[in-house]
Formats: sequence, C-alpha cells, structure tokens
Amino acid sequence: MFKRHNQIMIALFVVSDLLVTYGSFLLAYYLRFHVASVSNFFQIQHIPPLTDIFKWSYMITLGLIWVIVFRFNGLYKTKRGHSLLDEFFSILSSIILSTIILLGVNFFYRKPAYDISRSLIVIFFFLDILSVSMIRFNLRASLRYLRRRGFNLKRVFIAGAGDLGITFIKTLARHPDLGFKVVGFFDDDEAKIGTEIEGVKVLGSLDQISEVIEEYLPDQVFIALPHWAHRRTMEILSKLRNQCVAVKIIPDLLGYLTLKASVEDLDGLPIINISESPFDGWNGMLKRIMDLLLSIVGIIFTLPLTCVVAALIKLTSKGPVFYTQERMGMDGKSFMIYKFRSMVANAEEGTGPKFAEKHDPRTTRIGTFLRKYSIDEVPQLLNVFLGDMSLVGPRPERPLFVEQFRSQFPQYMLRHKVKAGMTGWAQIHGLRGSSTSMKKRVEYDIYYIKNWSLKLDIIILLWTLINFKRIHENAF
Repeated sequence: MFKRHNQIMIALFVVSDLLVTYGSFLLAYYLRFHVASVSNFFQIQHIPPLTDIFKWSYMITLGLIWVIVFRFNGLYKTKRGHSLLDEFFSILSSIILSTIILLGVNFFYRKPAYDISRSLIVIFFFLDILSVSMIRFNLRASLRYLRRRGFNLKRVFIAGAGDLGITFIKTLARHPDLGFKVVGFFDDDEAKIGTEIEGVKVLGSLDQISEVIEEYLPDQVFIALPHWAHRRTMEILSKLRNQCVAVKIIPDLLGYLTLKASVEDLDGLPIINISESPFDGWNGMLKRIMDLLLSIVGIIFTLPLTCVVAALIKLTSKGPVFYTQERMGMDGKSFMIYKFRSMVANAEEGTGPKFAEKHDPRTTRIGTFLRKYSIDEVPQLLNVFLGDMSLVGPRPERPLFVEQFRSQFPQYMLRHKVKAGMTGWAQIHGLRGSSTSMKKRVEYDIYYIKNWSLKLDIIILLWTLINFKRIHENAF
C-alpha cells in the first residue's frame, strides 16, 4: 500500500516538475530573445530559432539532471512532514545544484545543441524556482484539501499503545497527505482500554483485534509492540492470518542509537541497518560533487589571501608557513589536516598535546588574528579538494582526544560516520572552541547527520558566511 501510494505521488511530482521546468525554459527563451530585444535590454544581433535551443538531446539532458538531483535531495519523498518554507529551501538548493551541473555540461561538452546563452540560463534559473515552488505548493494544498474532505482515506488499527505506537500515530499526524486515519488502538494494559491516546480510543486488548475487525473493517493493522514482546507479536500474526486485512510490523528501534535506519534484503532475509552513513551511494556522490566544485572555487578566490598570509607568517615568526596535524575522519581513518601556522614552531614540545586556549601564550602575533577569524583554517580547502574532509560536517579531533571523548559520550563515534567538515551545524550555533560543551557539540553533530540534505549543507554554508563575525566571537 505504501509503495503503490508513493509511486503514484512520485509520478505526479516528477511529471509536474518536468512540465513546469520545460515551460520555464520556453518562457526564458521568449523573454531573452523577444521581449528583451523589443525593450533593447540586451544587445541582440541574431535571434536563434527555437528549434536550435529546444533540441531533444539538450532537453533530455536537462530533464535527467533535474529529476536525479531532485530525487536525491528528498523532493520525491511523500513522507516529508516539513513546512512549505522547508520545501522551498529544498527546491532552491536542488535547482542551484542542477543549474551548476547544467553549466558544467555547457562548458565541457561544447556542441551546437549545448551552446546556450548564459543570460537565458540565468532567466530560466529564477523562473524555474518560482514555477516549481508554485506548482508544488498548489499540489500539496490540493492533497491536504482532499484528505480533509475524507477522500481515499485508509482506516488503520494500531496494536500497541506504548511508546512505539504513540510515535507512529504522531508520525501519521505529521503526514496527512498519506491519507491514513487511525480508528483504534489495542493494548494488553487494562488501564488504557476505553481511554483515548492522541485522540484515538483504545478499543480493547490485543486478543480482541480479530473480533473487532469485522465491526470496523480497517484496511490495515500496524503492530507496534516493543522488541521484548516478540512472542506476543507472533500470536497476533497468527490470529490475523485468516483476516482480509493488510498487516505490517513496525520494528522497535527506539532503544537503539540510530542514524538513518534502512532495510536491506539478503536473499530474502531482511536486514535492518541502524547506523549506516547517510552518504553511502548517490548521496555521497552529490555531496562530493558540491565539495569538489566549491573547494576549487574557494582555492582560486583565496589564493591572494594565501599569499599575503604566508608572507606575514614568514616575516613575523620562524618556522614553516603551513602546519599539519593528524585528525580522525570518516570511519575512524586518520588524515593530515592543513592549517596556516598560528603558533610558535614546535609549540607542544613542553606542554604535550592540548587544546588551544584563549590568550594562549604559544600563539604568535599574527596567529592571534588568524585564529580569531579562522583564517588559519583556509588551507583546509585543500583537504576538501583531496576528499579527506567536506565543507560541512562535524569538526575533526585528534586521535588522542577521540579516545578520551568516546568513553565520556556514548554517541561520540557516530560523528565519524560522515566526513569531517570545515564548518557544521554545531559551529553555526556557537558551539566552537574548547570553552564550549563537548556534549552539546556531539548532540548537534548527531542532529546534522540524522537530518542531512544538500539543502541543509547550503543553509549551513550561507549561515556561516552571513553570520561570520558572530560565529567566531566564542572561538576559544
């Protein structure tokens, strides 16, 4: 049922996205070469015919890019449960990435079919954001209206009124577009029978499900029992075996430390992943493409700054310009992080490994300025380019400190399911430097991993740039 419903919804959104995207492209052509030529906004010597622009090979390429990026940025998931503003940011980040890839195709694959005016692409970019957002918002509003009117609702029983059952009904409430209506709970706790939980009545004990089914005629029964009630689950399955109702089991993973749980099939044997990296497969590829493109741009634009800082370091203190230090990255693998040297050479000879402190006596004069504004971290763009780090992710720590933290904070090692980053969710919330709570930093890092998307990465990067000064006020 879920699968069929999702396929219909995905098809609806894919078709609508492609139609409005192609429509935006046609409108951009009209505005660029007809309206603009009449208004003399652009100097146009030759208006290319539409057939030279709207070629099938280019349109197929454009459509594939848009659908693939939208798919892997979560825009074709019906169970979103986010606000319209949140969906707008997803659309914005997806179209930004899609347009960057399209420009790359135009640049590296110079054929007549791909020789498209850059001004046309810019107009198309803004039109597409507007049109895709509008059509999606209208579709979402239409779906909510139909569900509120009671069209095509599926009646649901939930076996288990404990934490798992309550979590499930709250999740359904956040996703009205799925069209499920919970008509009753069942639970063995006699104190709950006859009461209401989240506005739904507990109709009876688990043994009474098969009897009540004939009265209420539900479409589905969801078994939401704790993991220790396995035998009870099997008893319920046995009772429902001869009923004309779909039965689904919600696995009890609430007691486990999970990132993004998923199910794999090994020759018919279901296997549940509870701590799989969200960057496996296509997600990792898309994040890597963004890191690679932006790190190249960053290295080029910061090259003058690098030259100036290198000269100042050499003029004000003895020692190398750059400083390397071992850090722990994804999957516990170590790498050498690059930084501008901000302390005296061999600063840890007398102290041993330790965190930098505010007004650290080991810091050089120019180093104090570099650390205050994190300019010393600019060379980490090379780490991003090489693939050791990402632009966004948990900040990497030294292996010695990792060994200390992993015993103090139970979830600490989950941070290493993703690449370390130059900035992150914790950093933009002021959790930066040795004076901040490591426990809170871990909590924010885990939140980022569980809720990762390209949209979230773009928001973090923009927030870092816009609020640069405030973020670095508590550097130490």
